[in-house]
Formats: sequence, C-alpha cells, structure tokens
Amino acid sequence: MPASVSVPSILEAARQQFLTQDKELLLARAHERTITFRFGYYLQQGLPPGWKVDCEYNRHGLTPKDVKRFPGETKGIFPDILIHVRGTDEHNLVAIEAKPKWASKTRKEDDRVKLRRLKQFPYGYAHTYLLMYSDRPEPQLWLEEIT
Repeated sequence: MPASVSVPSILEAARQQFLTQDKELLLARAHERTITFRFGYYLQQGLPPGWKVDCEYNRHGLTPKDVKRFPGETKGIFPDILIHVRGTDEHNLVAIEAKPKWASKTRKEDDRVKLRRLKQFPYGYAHTYLLMYSDRPEPQLWLEEIT
C-alpha cells in the first residue's frame, strides 16, 4: 500500500461513514454479516486501485484458509473482512473480525485468537482488528487492534 495511505485513517473514515449512513442497522440489531458488508463497503471507498475488501473470504490462493487452534486441530476460517490483494500473501494488509458488544467473552476471545493467527505465517496480515458494535446507549462502532 502506498505510504501516503494510512490504515487508521481508512478505518476511521469508514467508521464515521457507517455511523452517519447506516446507524439504523445497529439500532435494528441487524446481523453481523450485514454490519460487516456495509463497513467493508465504506472501507473499499478509501483504498487505492488494486486493493480489495472481501467479506467472509476463505481462500488462501486456491485453497481454503485454516488456522491451527490447538496442536493437531485445524479449523477452516472465514474472516469477516479482509483488505488485501487477492492471490498473494505479500499484500495481506488488514483482517477484521466483528462481534456485537453483547457477544460472550468466549466468542470475542476466539476471534482474538483467530486474528493473532492471521498475523502469523503463512498469512502475515499486517494489521488485525476486532470490530465491536452496539445499539445502546446509542449506536456505537469501534475497533480494538489485536497485537
């Protein structure tokens, strides 16, 4: 990605657009896939040509993405939102998992584990975030960077 493009700036612009244009989705408690699609739509608008935003994208080249959660256990994964150049691991920029504020601690921690794995070989995503959202006390959408 060109040095002139800032990941935090792209994320914040998408967050602001979502809250301006689509906060009723939060008030309606729309499904996570609806939230991630709309957030991804706003992310794509801030990217230079050649970069893609994909939701529920489960491919690593031509094979399925998977992570080893425990020794001997491999699980296929479908990251909620990816910013990348398809077909190469050299341009895996951002992976995002989304959860509502009311999701269990276990579900949120499972996503944090998945995001940490996506930063590792062979995927090597440069940035990973947990996108949290809520409808109370007012519509909110925020990002937790996972290191």
